[in-house]
Amino acid sequence: MPKIDGKAGDKVEFAEVLLANADGNLTIGADVKTVIKAEILDHVKGDKVIAFKMKRRKGFRKKHGHRSHYTKIRIEDIA
Repeated sequence: MPKIDGKAGDKVEFAEVLLANADGNLTIGADVKTVIKAEILDHVKGDKVIAFKMKRRKGFRKKHGHRSHYTKIRIEDIA
């Protein structure tokens, strides 16, 4: 399940920006009035992450792995 709805090539806007730096002035939280425009490049799976647990001399071994889904985007404009 991708994090951002849309297909490859679609344009998206992010209005909920939490941090912005304009000309050395740092703005944080609700004071940010910045809109970011981006293009969706692809929906991909991340690298495999392995969590391995082991207790010595007990014969206990547990191995879990996962690949997270994420959306690759290209930032086009920050206004």
